[in-house]
Amino acid sequence: MNNTGPLCLSVRKYSAGGACMSMARLDGKTVLITGANTGIGKETALDLAIRGARVIMACRDVEKGEEAAASIRRIYCKANVEVRELDLADTSSIRAFAQRFLRGKPTNLIHASQTAPYSLYSALL
Repeated sequence: MNNTGPLCLSVRKYSAGGACMSMARLDGKTVLITGANTGIGKETALDLAIRGARVIMACRDVEKGEEAAASIRRIYCKANVEVRELDLADTSSIRAFAQRFLRGKPTNLIHASQTAPYSLYSALL
């Protein structure tokens, strides 16, 4: 009898990631999330906003970002979320964003967007 079931389940659970179980309050913290208008980025923005963080949603498409921010505010009316334009595939957009952003408050970064080509990421490894 083959007994690989539990092993496969454990590997699948480990490789699939998981939910953050922390419920630590983040009041007074500012977090920048790229790719925050959909998927993991949007869910992360919602979770961190609920925990009290000021969330800056950096999105290539500001209109879609505003829709996502409105959705977060409908779920949690006290959400402190703002949308800023940032296209990670355009260096001039990155520079402009950084110049505006560096004048602000200290920030934590969550990079959820995967717009850069694979070769860019592999060059960093």
